[in-house]
Amino acid sequence: MNPSITPVLFVYGALLRPAMHHPMHQVLILGSVALGPAWMQGRLYDVGAFPGAVLSDRPRDRVWGMAFRMAKPTRMLALLDQFEDCTENDPVPHKFVRKEVHVRLVGGREVVAWVYLYNWDVSRARFIANGRYQAKRRPCRIRHAQG
Repeated sequence: MNPSITPVLFVYGALLRPAMHHPMHQVLILGSVALGPAWMQGRLYDVGAFPGAVLSDRPRDRVWGMAFRMAKPTRMLALLDQFEDCTENDPVPHKFVRKEVHVRLVGGREVVAWVYLYNWDVSRARFIANGRYQAKRRPCRIRHAQG
């Protein structure tokens, strides 16, 4: 492992939810160890089919998620950059940008972690005041037996 690459990743959206069936969720689970629930100072917005976090200087603004220690951070981050469409080959401005931030684990320990921050305008997005992403559920379609 390259010692200069931060091995911790903070996720706050769809990658937390195995029920969302994102292939990257499985890659994350197989290629890392969960450090536990955590939060970062920021604001969370509903930007459509997923959430977007932005940094905030307000102490009460928190985005809740999970911290992971990646086994192979360089490889994992390259895959996640592709997933988040923020490689050098993707159109700019990127919807998400990867940055290092301070994250506080629920036990109180602070770590530096990579996070994908939303990079587009949030002025029309719905602010998620509690800082916790809840995946939108599709309506359940029940088929009734004919007969």
